[in-house]
Amino acid sequence: MDILINKLLEYGTVGILIIGLVVLIPLLPKYLDALDYIRKTKEKAIIDAIKDNNLSASSQKILNQKRETDLYFRNLGIRADYYLIKNLNNLIEHSQGAITTRTIKSAIIHLSSNKDGLVIKIERLDIWIKRIFGLFFWLFIFITIIMIFFIVYTIEGIFLNPTIENIIVFTKYLIYFLAGAVGAVAFLKGRIEVESAEKIIDYLNNNTDIKATIRDSR
Repeated sequence: MDILINKLLEYGTVGILIIGLVVLIPLLPKYLDALDYIRKTKEKAIIDAIKDNNLSASSQKILNQKRETDLYFRNLGIRADYYLIKNLNNLIEHSQGAITTRTIKSAIIHLSSNKDGLVIKIERLDIWIKRIFGLFFWLFIFITIIMIFFIVYTIEGIFLNPTIENIIVFTKYLIYFLAGAVGAVAFLKGRIEVESAEKIIDYLNNNTDIKATIRDSR
């Protein structure tokens, strides 16, 4: 085992990465359990504080708002403050299915709130992300597909000749594959976010009875 580790360390960063993955993957379930325990402990502390009669009414109100935002995120996957949640719920209820929680979740990066209601903003950078999406998305898809062929080829080489050199080559191709996949997902996510925000803006433009501030750079 010591000989294998020393051999991997000779390959620098890639070798260290392989060692790190081998060590950390078995610990992942325990890490997730620890995070879940911390979350539950935090929730219990908030609930106990809300029930504390010595707490002022204003503090209890803030803690209740905090608990609502946490539940909103846990159940819908939407991270938003209490007042933004109120505006989002109003928009969803008003649209009667035209704007769903899925649309809100995708566009949340473009949404905020102020004393006048909902605020939705699309900047020029967001438009450029949408425009260049096609080129870079297919570029990353191409890289990902090519890397799959290389990975399959190196896996076959590892079975026929299980050397450290082949394992290093396989790890490099795997990293390139993950980079291409992450890049494709990132550009896809950026496009969906802009399109969802555009959908909300179009709905608000057609329903002016909803209090909202629109900052549209399209």
